[in-house]
Amino acid sequence: MAAKTEDPTAAGGDELSGRGAQAEPGLDESQPRNLLDRARNQIDVVEELRRTAAAAVFSLRGVQTSDAH
Repeated sequence: MAAKTEDPTAAGGDELSGRGAQAEPGLDESQPRNLLDRARNQIDVVEELRRTAAAAVFSLRGVQTSDAH
């Protein structure tokens, strides 16, 4: 006899996560928002580092070019 599989969307869940509507223990409603905000902040830090590195490369190129003359 085959085991019965439940449709995760029947309980209000979504197909992608495969989870039902029940919240995970220990998670309040604000925690996913806080995690998303932290992830966005980390992306902003990486972008700022990338811009700083690019500016440093361009400024070094300018110094090397002016020294060659």
